[in-house]
Amino acid sequence: MKIERPAPKPAVQPQAAPSATKNTQTTSQTTSTQNASTGPSPEQLRLDQQRQRLTNFQSTGQVNNLNGSPAQDQLRRQLENSLLRNKPATTALSTQDTPIAPTGSVSPTGPTTSPTEPQGEFLKTTDALNLRSVPTTQGNTPLTVIPNGATLQVTPDPVTGETRRDGFVHVTHNGQSGWVSEQYTQATTPPNPADIASVESASAHYINQFTAETQVGGDGRNANCGPTSTLIAMRSQGLEIPGIPGIEGNGTDGAAVQATRYHMYNGVDNNRDGVNADGTSYSLNGAGNENSTYTGFGGIERAVAAAGGTTAMINPATAENIATAIQNGQSVVISGNFLDSEGNVKTDTWAQGGGAKEHLVAITGMTADGNFIVCDPAHPSSAPIIATPEQVNSFMSGNAGAIAIDGP
Repeated sequence: MKIERPAPKPAVQPQAAPSATKNTQTTSQTTSTQNASTGPSPEQLRLDQQRQRLTNFQSTGQVNNLNGSPAQDQLRRQLENSLLRNKPATTALSTQDTPIAPTGSVSPTGPTTSPTEPQGEFLKTTDALNLRSVPTTQGNTPLTVIPNGATLQVTPDPVTGETRRDGFVHVTHNGQSGWVSEQYTQATTPPNPADIASVESASAHYINQFTAETQVGGDGRNANCGPTSTLIAMRSQGLEIPGIPGIEGNGTDGAAVQATRYHMYNGVDNNRDGVNADGTSYSLNGAGNENSTYTGFGGIERAVAAAGGTTAMINPATAENIATAIQNGQSVVISGNFLDSEGNVKTDTWAQGGGAKEHLVAITGMTADGNFIVCDPAHPSSAPIIATPEQVNSFMSGNAGAIAIDGP
């Protein structure tokens, strides 16, 4: 792995959880149809109405606005997710929770513009490369290792404004920026605009597990990847988790993550349900807190059922079978490990975040060229990333498991 050799400056180019027993069943999803002889079906008309309402959200700045009312936030998520899956949301649409678009700002048929091609210079790695905070191999620890074949965007250093120095080039990859040795890169074409749009859409339901815990009074250091990934996958399917009896949630993602953990284990293993013995407070901090306990696929099944969804284990857990589930309109939670069999951090998968080893993440979509949109709740970028099938298989190696989640 060529990650440490400094090089003469080249010419500028033009351009988490223990694995669980898995069943063999996967579910398929019914797709909507349209009667060509009689015009749009009622379902298609409803989709059109929802598309208009989502446009209204976008035009009034409500999308990704965490200051919206809980009802607006829930409706916005369900509209976005149902349109991405091309089937209507099941929740009744309330006009009092839907912002009104400014006069003349929205076409009757919704947005008509296409995603624009990203601008700038793009490179592809030809070997695994260290991403560094400074353009030298001396006196610094790599931020992460970028796998071979990854696409990088050349971006200016935020302090100096430079893009190249001493054989290094400043890049951004999956939300992280830093310097890499340029001799192990080559010019490549910009990413597909539709892929960028898909990642941006996935951002609507992305949750960082550490930030979420601080929203309910935790220290943000616990092993809550399972509940967080499950909630991300459920929301991408238009599902919402019920609250916790006896605890009034504060409307944050953190409260929803706690409710997910509760419905995973309450009544099955109360030492892992995230609620203290009094039933009126979260078990968050200190020795023996329940948010530090691992979660598994049985818990995921119970939480999804509580939200009104269905699950099916994917066996064997491979990128190919996960792709089939995604293409069927499902979301998937997978287990994996960032360490190899010798205890070293893997260099052929995405960046490890928060010291995660055994870990759970959600996969909520795919790009046009067959890569996966991964929502890793501990990723350093705190955002969805694009991962290749090879990276997904490498992540799962040593702790493979996958469960498909479907909405109502």
